[in-house]
Amino acid sequence: MVLQNLKFHHIGIAVSDFEKIASYYYSIGYKKFNKSIIRDELQVVDLILLIHDFHPNIELVKPLNERSPINNYLKSSDVAIYHFCYEVDSFSDVIKELKKNFRVFNVSKPKPAILFNNRLVAFYYIHGVGLIELLKK
Repeated sequence: MVLQNLKFHHIGIAVSDFEKIASYYYSIGYKKFNKSIIRDELQVVDLILLIHDFHPNIELVKPLNERSPINNYLKSSDVAIYHFCYEVDSFSDVIKELKKNFRVFNVSKPKPAILFNNRLVAFYYIHGVGLIELLKK
């Protein structure tokens, strides 16, 4: 199975503190995409997108409050790989193909993502793989 029209976009990293981890990424040449921290009330997180000329984009994801889904990822560590994000033409086409070979669970229905100019994002958990984010092109 080869998924068509699936383009890697970024790695999401759950963090409890932006400065500690961001300083590492700055030291290896990453820069902030946005000037300030982006607050996404719908996702219940604060976000920083880091970009690099040669390395993959990194999205730092910090819980906004105790209701944030990120808190579960940070129970045993102050930083954890959270998800991999892919740009897609169609959520349903990609999920239909994935379900042919994997157990796929919808975690979050499509909603606008402020960090990506309100493009729709949806989260899915793939058993044996982990969490992915799909970003509508």
